[in-house]
Amino acid sequence: MTEVALISLVHELLEETRAGVLATTDQEGHPHMRWMTPVLMEEYPGVLYALTCPSFPKAIQIESQPAVEWLIQSRLLDRVVHLKGTVRLVDNPSLKSQLIERIGGRLQVLWKIHRDCSDLVAVETLLEEANCFKPMEGIYEHVEFLRGRNAE
Repeated sequence: MTEVALISLVHELLEETRAGVLATTDQEGHPHMRWMTPVLMEEYPGVLYALTCPSFPKAIQIESQPAVEWLIQSRLLDRVVHLKGTVRLVDNPSLKSQLIERIGGRLQVLWKIHRDCSDLVAVETLLEEANCFKPMEGIYEHVEFLRGRNAE
């Protein structure tokens, strides 16, 4: 599978499910997972975005441990993608506005616990590698992103 084909699959899965699981690690090395509403934006290839509040625990974990994983799957669990990458919080008004426009209607839980959208930050994951699993077909594929190989 090529990087372009994988991105296309992730986009398709996100359109179907509108959710993914983000795994972070805290300062003590303990993993934490939570459902989020990520999105791919064509203008930023190889980057997965979400929104959060900078005072939430995940923001503190991201600042101290930027290596993360995402799990995105189909509703039938017949296509499962694990994405690894490096994440950072981006406080850019233009980017936040784009993200709120794209996914704001899907953030019901976030709006219930945090109503001030001016105090949000973008969660920007630079994708480095991925594993795609199609269990019903017995297919397992690994993809490395060009950005991940040339990051240093």
